[in-house]
Formats: sequence, structure tokens, C-alpha cells
Amino acid sequence: MKTTLLRAATIGVIAMASQAALAADGTINITGELTTQTCSINGAAANGARDIAVPLQPASQSNLSTVGSTSTETPFSVTLTACTPATGTVSTRFESGANVDTATGELLTSGAGGSTGLHIQLLNQDRTVIVIGAPDATQNSAPGTLAAGAVTLNYIARYRRASAAALSVGAVTSSVTYSLAYN
Repeated sequence: MKTTLLRAATIGVIAMASQAALAADGTINITGELTTQTCSINGAAANGARDIAVPLQPASQSNLSTVGSTSTETPFSVTLTACTPATGTVSTRFESGANVDTATGELLTSGAGGSTGLHIQLLNQDRTVIVIGAPDATQNSAPGTLAAGAVTLNYIARYRRASAAALSVGAVTSSVTYSLAYN
């Protein structure tokens, strides 16, 4: 019994000694701040609508008669103000979704005039094509440089004949979700 008691006491002393070796040496304090948003988008405050309407000009079927042909271009902008921080770069990330053809990176169309043969293409201001839904590195959305906390990102939308499928006459709709990538 003395041997058992001696073993138990020895184990207890070893256990207490190992706890002393794991004593805390300091504390890491983490702080931060949660803000409502980084920029105002097109003048909309944090609780305002940030949707952007892009009314494409009417296009005739004859102007889109061959696969790959495009319509008249319609410019649109994403205007950012009151950005914090006030410097750096920002680009628009056009997200993948139900309206995106992942094979082409273009928007699918719906409505009376929508068809599998008609897509909507987005371009940068310099007319380089944006691959909607692709990763940031390959999407090709041109960044803008913030100056005094503001920048306007200019884009173009246009119809593109995507295939030989028959085109329909009528209203065409599509949409894409976007987010902003700050660097």
C-alpha cells in the first residue's frame, strides 16, 4: 500500500510540474472595427439600393445575323464615393449565377426576345471583354484607382449572337450580381 501511495504522489508531483512548464507568458489582444460599408455606390448609402439599370438600345435581328456579331454598345458606370481608405484600387467582381453562361462568361437572356442564341456581353471601357463568373485573376474586370476616396468604373454592355439558334423578337432581360474587390 505504501508503494501505491508513493507512486500516486510521484505522479501528482510530475503532473503539477508539467503544468508549471505550460504557464502563460502573455496575452494577445485583438481589436477591430465593423463598418457599414467601404464606399457609397452610385450615391446610395449603406441601407440604400445599389442596383444599376442598363437599358440596352434596341437591336434588329438583321444586325445580329451571324454568330459572334454584336449590337450597338451601351455604356454604364459604377460610381464610388466616400471610400475608406481613400486610396488604393478597386474593381467590380461580376459573380457567377443562374443568368451566366459559364462556357462563354456572358449573360443569358430571357423574356419574349431572349433565346439561347442571344447573350449579353460586358466589356471594360477599353472594350476588352469581361469573363463574367470567372475567378478574379481571369475575369478581366479593369481596376480603377481611388483618388480622394472616389472613382468611377466605366463599362459597356451589348448583345452578342452566341449561336445559330433562332432569335425571337421582344423584350430581353438579364441580370448579374456584382461585388467590389478592394486592393
